Amino acid sequence: AAFACIAALAIYYHLRGNIGGISPYETVNDLYEQELLSMTTDRESYPAEVSAVEVTLRNGASDYILIQDEPHTDEWVLEREVEGVWRSLRTKGNETVHWFGFSGGVYWNGGEETYICDISQYYETPLEGGTYRIVFPNMMHQTSGHLAVEFTVEG
Repeated sequence: AAFACIAALAIYYHLRGNIGGISPYETVNDLYEQELLSMTTDRESYPAEVSAVEVTLRNGASDYILIQDEPHTDEWVLEREVEGVWRSLRTKGNETVHWFGFSGGVYWNGGEETYICDISQYYETPLEGGTYRIVFPNMMHQTSGHLAVEFTVEG
């Protein structure tokens, strides 16, 4: 009986799909002097087999560094828009997702940092076609908030 329960749970988790709950990041891109900050991807559209997305943060403000509100979290989240609602994708094995290349902050007066978000390491691929976004939670530029950038996946 115990084996049957374990097998049933394994089948459930395998078949339930990668779309998770509604995004906890209701408000994004609302930091102090947001109009002087930007978050872009290296492309506007990716194939379903995308392995990684390069995300560039730029800080055009005249002062204040753009940093993580909580040091050393270096986390990011992949979300998909489903029927007008952002939903977080489930990671492989419910892992915490990390970006690569973080140097501690993005300095003012045109400072720029590029990060690699390794989609295939943390999420099941190929991705379904649609609109996605990468969220960098808990960022700070005088105020705290979440930054996000949208892109499409061909499908």
